[in-house]
Amino acid sequence: MALFPSPPAPPDTLDTLTRLDPNIFYSWDAADSAGGYNLNVTCLTPRDSLLAESLLPLDPDFDPDEDELEPEDIELTAFWPMRDDQRDMAVPWFLFTYEGWHRIEMQAITAEYYDYGMSVFRSDAGIPIELAGNINGGLGIFAALSTNVYWVYMLRAE
Repeated sequence: MALFPSPPAPPDTLDTLTRLDPNIFYSWDAADSAGGYNLNVTCLTPRDSLLAESLLPLDPDFDPDEDELEPEDIELTAFWPMRDDQRDMAVPWFLFTYEGWHRIEMQAITAEYYDYGMSVFRSDAGIPIELAGNINGGLGIFAALSTNVYWVYMLRAE
């Protein structure tokens, strides 16, 4: 399913942006039960192999006439865990990787989810760590979250 030129009724839609525009800036009130926060940015362009050619990286060094995307290198979702005392942030442009519609999710998460997210973040960074969990006799977490969602269309800056 292609999502252009407009998405189907998102909760809030920001103006079309490029990486040359000023940063998106979040500022929020604390959630009483939040142990932390999680920022997810997901490119909504379909991942299936037939459409991989339609992904245009926002990286200014990518030349669509010379460079080729390898399917195993395609990551459509990025996340950024934040402490419970963090209330303001600029959304890093590197979380947006391809041209097209993106869903931005700000989640207030319980302490268990924050601990899990940080352990995944450290593991992905190459730090040898056991993923956090709180299920007795098994793997995983039991946690809660509350989400606010925004959509933005990202254009590649020439």
